[in-house]
Amino acid sequence: MGKAGDSCAEFRSESLKWDNRPLYTLIARCQRSYLLSPLPLLHPISRGHRLTQYRILASLVTISSLLGWAVQVLHTQYDRGSFASIWGLGLGTAGPYNLISWWTLPSSGDSAVVSTVLVANSPQAILSAIYFLVNALVTNLSLAEEWSRYAYRPAALRVSRPQGSQRSTYFLQIPYRIAMPLMLFSSLLHWIISQSIFLVKVDGKDSKGGNDDRESAVTCGYSPLGMMITLLVGVLFMLSIAALGIRKLKPGIPLAGSCSAAISAACHGPDGTSERQPLMWGAIPGEELETEDHPVVGHCALSNGPVEMPVSGNMYA
Repeated sequence: MGKAGDSCAEFRSESLKWDNRPLYTLIARCQRSYLLSPLPLLHPISRGHRLTQYRILASLVTISSLLGWAVQVLHTQYDRGSFASIWGLGLGTAGPYNLISWWTLPSSGDSAVVSTVLVANSPQAILSAIYFLVNALVTNLSLAEEWSRYAYRPAALRVSRPQGSQRSTYFLQIPYRIAMPLMLFSSLLHWIISQSIFLVKVDGKDSKGGNDDRESAVTCGYSPLGMMITLLVGVLFMLSIAALGIRKLKPGIPLAGSCSAAISAACHGPDGTSERQPLMWGAIPGEELETEDHPVVGHCALSNGPVEMPVSGNMYA
């Protein structure tokens, strides 16, 4: 959230150095576009970030497959495939019916402990990676939403080191109303996954009640109930992200994302504009220019003074 604000503050304070630089060198890299109607909030998200939702979907499909396999094993081998039986197995509880015994990993010694710990914690690592991807996605969505508000009301820039009326960046980089539920979902998923697949050490006993290493084993236990809850929470998590992404931005200021060229173009305000005071984006009154191709070309930028909403069909620079 602070990247755009810091960039605006820097471009605004250094704008005089760039006022006379030609922009024709950017023509080959920039695509002309026109803002015709409200756009879904997912519009400014890159293709890489958009793939995050597909990764979440792939994870949910994997969990569904494992859940189906676990229920089938309980039903065919132990006749315990009913919901009541699954509920009775509980969360994070090992028993004779929910131990993994078919894999080829070592079942004794230090190698068994290491390999089993890696298997039990691999879903945690995958979830952490997904969380970072989702956090980046939500950050871009929040950035686009906050940027669009400058076209409707004056607001101070959100920067790393506030000066004057400027606002500080969020501690978690995204608004707390989004960050807190996101952290809650993540923490809940981490805990449920830890109860869905977990390390189990089985101590074998001989006829005299002593430990028998030959009958001892280290493996993983699984909880179908935990998988069900993980799947449910994961679906709610994905739907929440989708609901955040399908919201529409109000038409007005062109989408900039984290593009320095677009942000810089919005910072060429009239003389006297201070980046330390609240700013609003719009057409600057009295800044119209006449050219050979177009009778009147207006100028849009962030300003401390009065601005007007750009008129559809008019040309602006």
